[in-house]
Amino acid sequence: MLFLVAGLPGRFAEWCDTVTARLAEATLGPTRILRANTLDEISRGLLRAGPAHAVLSSRQPGGQLRTALNAAQRRFLVALDDPRVALGQLVAEERLTVAHAVRAVAGSCAGVAAYVSASGSLVLHAELADRDADETSCERQLDF
Repeated sequence: MLFLVAGLPGRFAEWCDTVTARLAEATLGPTRILRANTLDEISRGLLRAGPAHAVLSSRQPGGQLRTALNAAQRRFLVALDDPRVALGQLVAEERLTVAHAVRAVAGSCAGVAAYVSASGSLVLHAELADRDADETSCERQLDF
């Protein structure tokens, strides 16, 4: 089984990747996190890794992926964070230049924005999750 987490680069989306993988592993067995943004990258990752279960971690999800998810009526997680926070984390923690970090966040915002309103999305907000995990806001229900 595959689970998709689309989000801006940063700690919150990584946390969502990890939590999703641990939940899947607890119920389904070994689960890997594959970093992919396109259908081609997903295919190559699955062929290389060969896991039965995977969390697809996408920071710049493409339109063809969204179309495929909608056509298959699949549900997925969208991890929303403040782009300024994501930018700061990329510069401070990933040691990217400001220019590279701006490009990464801008590309991510463009891709992730289309997923927020797509059918099947479960939207989690970093601001609420930071205050209290019990208050994490979900705009739609996700049924695995």
